[in-house]
Amino acid sequence: MKSAANQAKTRWNANNYTQVKVHVNPKIASAFKERCQKDKISMASALSKFMSEYSKCITKDDISTLKDSTNRRKRRRILEEVILIMESIRNGEQELLENMPENLRGSSNYEITEEITSKLDDIIDLLNDVY
Repeated sequence: MKSAANQAKTRWNANNYTQVKVHVNPKIASAFKERCQKDKISMASALSKFMSEYSKCITKDDISTLKDSTNRRKRRRILEEVILIMESIRNGEQELLENMPENLRGSSNYEITEEITSKLDDIIDLLNDVY
């Protein structure tokens, strides 16, 4: 039998949270768990943050109103989203570099991916400076 405190917590969680169940490749799950431990955050927090950021999408209406000088807050929000997108792309390119087979290191594909990663770092830095 659950204690009164556990019952209250269970009720509160049921009223305030939704459980999301996903099936992923075990290697991805393991790498995600290790990264969360390294960053000292819970996996639930990391997933919640990702889901929150991912669900903010830029619409055509958002873009069409950016010219209006009164929409500074909207421009900043979209710039923040662009930075997140660029960081996600950069992280994918970096992961590609790190997982590239040894025999492809130094190849033109490796050099292009390395240059893309470097350029994305520069762009992200510039955007963060502006933001």
